[in-house]
Amino acid sequence: MRIGSNPAANQIIDNSTTHRIIIPVYVPNLDGCFEKGLETTKLCIESVVKTRHQKSFFTVVNNGCCESVTTYLQGLYAKGQIDQLIHFKENKGKIDAVIPVARTCSEPLVTISDGDVLFKNGWMQAVESVYKNFPEAGMVSPVPHGTVYANYTVNTLFDGFFKGLLRFEQACDAGDMLKFAESIGKKDSMYKKAIRLKYQLVVKRKNEMAVVGCGHFYQMRNL
Repeated sequence: MRIGSNPAANQIIDNSTTHRIIIPVYVPNLDGCFEKGLETTKLCIESVVKTRHQKSFFTVVNNGCCESVTTYLQGLYAKGQIDQLIHFKENKGKIDAVIPVARTCSEPLVTISDGDVLFKNGWMQAVESVYKNFPEAGMVSPVPHGTVYANYTVNTLFDGFFKGLLRFEQACDAGDMLKFAESIGKKDSMYKKAIRLKYQLVVKRKNEMAVVGCGHFYQMRNL
């Protein structure tokens, strides 16, 4: 039975956040391939905390993690470094763990990332700059993925071709791209065509440029 009135009934909720970050974490144990799971999770989560701006909202999904990782995540939530923490007792898979959260987001931009990504200073501002200068973009990745410039990019290619916005340029550092390929186990396959290390298909508008092609982890518009 209620006593008195709810003091929050007339409270105005602050919905000024513009960018949601969603990271599912799956570390079921600390053996075998998950031996460095807690360490990797700490690097990923702490890098987000240090690099996200004040108008972002950070959601972490505990996708059936072991006790050590669960305790770590709960500690970050208690400290206020994570805005929302969702627990699943069992692994639901990346898609089923993320989609329910993404569907309810009110932020216009949503970042979905794996739990083993190291975020560097300026990544969020750079991604938002691409959306600002190329409003037709539906998905943006902070890591250039020029090898997939023809995958699901027909609208960009069609529009860019007729407006004269497309060209091949050396937009990325070859060493950085090779390091990324190695980090996802594709060092020997991603750049079999060495020319893709030297030139990337880019779309240019005024003084702004973006590499065509997106994959692995990404930001998307919340339509």
